[in-house]
Amino acid sequence: MKKNKDFPADRSLRDDYIKKKIEGYALIDDAFFRIVMKDNVEAAEAIVRVALNMPDVKIESVKPQYSTHFLDNRGVCFDLRARRSNGDAFDIEMQKGEKGELPRRSRYYLSSLTIDSVNEGTKFADIPDAYVLFVCREDPFGEGEPVYPYSTWRDNKPGRALKDGGHIVFFNCAYKGENEYGRLASDLTEANYKQIGDPVLKQTVLDGKIGARKEEVMIGISKEIYDTAYESGLKRGKAEDILALLRDGRIPPEAIAEILSVPLEEVLAIKEKGLN
Repeated sequence: MKKNKDFPADRSLRDDYIKKKIEGYALIDDAFFRIVMKDNVEAAEAIVRVALNMPDVKIESVKPQYSTHFLDNRGVCFDLRARRSNGDAFDIEMQKGEKGELPRRSRYYLSSLTIDSVNEGTKFADIPDAYVLFVCREDPFGEGEPVYPYSTWRDNKPGRALKDGGHIVFFNCAYKGENEYGRLASDLTEANYKQIGDPVLKQTVLDGKIGARKEEVMIGISKEIYDTAYESGLKRGKAEDILALLRDGRIPPEAIAEILSVPLEEVLAIKEKGLN
C-alpha cells in the first residue's frame, strides 16, 4: 500500500495530529459539520431561520451525508438533507472553495433534491418547495452581500419569476455586518465554541470538541483524514509508477494509460514535467 509521507505513522502522533485538526474545525468544515449535525434539528433550524429568512421554520428531520442515486446517472451526496412536516425539502452545503462551479452545481443539487422529494404518483401541483443553501467561506460573487437568493428563473422585469417552488441561496460567511447575517457568518466559521453567539450552534460545536460527540468526531475525522491520506498516497505512487515506465522507454504513453487506468493527459503531463 502506498503511504502518504505527510500522515504520521506512529499511533500517538496520529492521534495528536487528528486532535489538532479537530481543534481548528468550525461548522463550515463539512467533515465536522456532517457529524455534529446528526439528529440535530435545532441547529439546522438556527441556520435556516437566518440564512433563508424563515424565522418561524420548524424542521422535522435531518440526515447528514445523505446520498441519492438516479439509475445510471450521477448521484449526489447532500451535506445535510432536511425536511419539514409539509414536505418542503432543504439541502445545506458547506462550501469552502471552487466558486466557479457553484451556479451549475446548485442547479444540479436543486434538481436532485426535488426528484428525491417526490413519489411516483405525485402530481406536479403537489411537488414540495425545495431549498438549496450553499454556505460559502468566501463571498461567492464578490458583491459584498450577506445573502444571494435566486429563483430558478427570472428576467429583468421586476417581480417576474417562475414561482416554481425552487430556491437557491448562497450565504456569504465573509460578511462582517453587525446584524443577524454577520453573527451567523461568524458563528459558522468560528472554531472556538466559547466565541459562538448562538446558544444552539455553540452547544453543537462544544459537543463535537469536548462534549457528547467528542469520540464520534474523533472516529469520523480519523477515517476522513486517513482516507484522504491513503488516496493521496495512491495518487503519488501511481505518478511514480508512470514516471518509471516512461523512463524505461519501452512502453508508449497510450499503453501506460491503459495499463494503469489513468487518463492519457495525465501520463503526458507527467512525461512533460518529469522527463524535461
